[in-house]
Amino acid sequence: MSKDSSESVPKIQLKDLTGRKYLEEAVVPILTQALEDLVKERPSNSVTALEWLAQYLIKNKNWKEKQENEKKKELNKNNENEPKA
Repeated sequence: MSKDSSESVPKIQLKDLTGRKYLEEAVVPILTQALEDLVKERPSNSVTALEWLAQYLIKNKNWKEKQENEKKKELNKNNENEPKA
């Protein structure tokens, strides 16, 4: 049985990262997705756009955990499909 590779890799402590790395890890991915979706929505004015963006970020505040759970599910699915020895 293969182990999940994330078990052997220590978790990144965001507080220990430089400012740039912190933004790259914790902010940029969700903000990029939010801005892409904002462009699709195109609220009628800047205030509405900022409110929409704020609501999106609040709604998706656990994006990283959701992303990690999806990766784990995919790994488990792939491991189940491997032939047993």
